[in-house]
Amino acid sequence: MKKTGFTMRKMLMMFCLVPLFVSLGIMTVTCVVYMRQSLEEQTKQLLQVSCAGVYEYYAYDLVESEGDADIEEIFTYDTEYIDHLQNMDVDLTLFKGDTRFLTSIKDDNGKRIEGTKASDAVIQTVIKEGKEFYSDDVVINGKDYYVYYIPLKTPDGKVIGMVFAGKTQEAVQGMLQKMINIAMMIAGLLLVIFIPLCIYFSNKISKVLKTCSTNIGKLSEGDLGEQEETESIIAETKDLIYSSKVLKDKLDEIIGNIKSVSGDLNNDAQTVHSLSDNSSMSVNQISNAMEDLANGATEMASNVQDISKSVGDLNDTIGVLADSSEALATSSENIKNANNEARNYIGRVSDSSVQTVEAVDNITRQISSTNDAVQKIKEAVDMITSIASQTNLLALNASIEAARAGEAGRGFAVVASEIGNLSDQSSKSAEEIRNIVGEIVKNSEASVELSGSVATLIRQEQEYIKETQSKFEVLNTEIAESLEHINQVSKDTEALEKIQSVITDAVQSLSAISEENAASNEEVSASITGIAASVDEIAESAEGTKANADNLVNTVSFFH
Repeated sequence: MKKTGFTMRKMLMMFCLVPLFVSLGIMTVTCVVYMRQSLEEQTKQLLQVSCAGVYEYYAYDLVESEGDADIEEIFTYDTEYIDHLQNMDVDLTLFKGDTRFLTSIKDDNGKRIEGTKASDAVIQTVIKEGKEFYSDDVVINGKDYYVYYIPLKTPDGKVIGMVFAGKTQEAVQGMLQKMINIAMMIAGLLLVIFIPLCIYFSNKISKVLKTCSTNIGKLSEGDLGEQEETESIIAETKDLIYSSKVLKDKLDEIIGNIKSVSGDLNNDAQTVHSLSDNSSMSVNQISNAMEDLANGATEMASNVQDISKSVGDLNDTIGVLADSSEALATSSENIKNANNEARNYIGRVSDSSVQTVEAVDNITRQISSTNDAVQKIKEAVDMITSIASQTNLLALNASIEAARAGEAGRGFAVVASEIGNLSDQSSKSAEEIRNIVGEIVKNSEASVELSGSVATLIRQEQEYIKETQSKFEVLNTEIAESLEHINQVSKDTEALEKIQSVITDAVQSLSAISEENAASNEEVSASITGIAASVDEIAESAEGTKANADNLVNTVSFFH
C-alpha cells in the first residue's frame, strides 16, 4: 500500500520539537519580561537603599545643626562618600534646596554638574510636598536615568534639600542584555541536548512501528510466514508487537482449523451424497417389491373370484346332486384343483409379505442411517457456526486494533473486515444447512413412523394369510371327505351345505383381506414416494454443503 501523509518519524519529531521550541520561546520571553521587571524592581530598591544610606550618612550632622543653618554650613564638601557607589554604576547627589551641592554625575568634560537644578516635577513632589519620588525615565545631563529622590529634613521637619540616587538606563539595559544572552545560551544548550534525543527516540519508536506495519501488511496480503523480529522498551509498542504476533498465530491456527473443517465437511457431504444414492436404490427396490406385492394382490383377487365361481358351481352341483353324482365328482375334483391353486397363491402372497417386511425393515434401517448422517452434518454445521463466530470476534478485535493503529492500520482493517464478511457468509450458509437438515430430520422421523406403520400392517396381513391358509386346509379336508363319501352325497347334503357356507365365509374373508392388501400397498407406495423425495432433498442439501465447503476452501486459500 502506498504511503500517504506524514510518516510516524516525522510526526514524532514534530510532536517533540514543536512543543520544545514553543516552550523554550515562551520560557525565554517570560524570563526576559520577568528579569526586566525584577531588574527594574531591584534597581528601584538599590536606589532607595542608596538614598537612605546617604541620608543616614548625614543624619548626625542634620541633628546637630540649627534650624536656620545653611546646608553648606551643615555639610562639609566631601565627594568621597558620594563617589563610593560608582563601581555599581550608581550616581549620588546631595541637593541644597533644589540645586545640586554634591554629585557624582559628570559632564562630557569630566566636570561635576554641581549647581544645576532638579526638574519641576521633582521639586514639586520632594521639596514642596516632602514626599519621595521615583521614576524610570528622567533625563539628567543628556542621559536617561532611573532616579530616586528623598527629602532632606532638619529635626524640626523643614525640607532643606534632597538626596538623589540614580542609575542610567544604559547600565540597566546592559545588565538586562547580559541576562537575556545567558537565557538564550541556556535555551540553545537545551535545544542542542533535546533535539538529538528527540531524533533518537523518534527513530527507535518509528522503527518498531514500521516493523509492525510491515508484519501487518504481510497478513493483509495473506502471508502467514515468519514475521520480522523487533524489540521495544515502550510498554505500548511492546504490547503492539506482542498483539501482532498473537494475531498472526491466531490467524494461522484459525485458517488451519477452517481448512481442516472444510475438508471434513466436504468428505461428509460426499458421504451423505453416497448414502442418498444408496437410499435411492433401496427405495427403487422397495418400489419394485411393492409392485410385485400389488401383482400378487391382483392374482389373489382373481383367485378369490375363481373360488367364488367354484362355490357357485358347488351350489349348482348340490342342486343336481341327486341327479348327477358323476357331475358332483367332477365338480369336487375341480374344487380340489382350485383349492390347491388357492393354497399356492396364498403361499406366494405369504412369501411376498415376508419380503415386504424385510424391505420395510431395510427402509427403516436406511432412514436411520440417513438420520445419523444428517446428525453428523448438523454437528459439522454447528462446528462451522462456532468457528465463524470466533472468526467474526477476532475480526472485530483486529478492526479495533487497526483503528488504534490509525493510518498505519488501515490495510489491516480492510483484511479484518473481509474476514468478518466471510465469517458472516459462513454463518448464513451454516444456518441454511441447519434449516435443511432440520427438514430432513423431520421427514426422516415421519418416514420411520410410516415404515413402522407399514410393517405393522404387513404383519397383520401375514396373520390374515395364515388364517386363510388354515381355512384352505379345512376346505381341502372337506373336499377330501366329499370325494371319499361321494356315493353318500344324498345323505350328506346337509353337511355339504354347511361346508358350502364355511367356504362362502372364507371367500368373503379372503376378499376383505385382498382389499386391505390393496389399501396397504397404496399407503406403502405413498410412503416410498415421500422417502424418495426426502432422499432427493438430502442429495440436493449434500450438493449445497459440498459447494459451500469448496467455496470456504477457496476463500481461506488466500492465506498461505
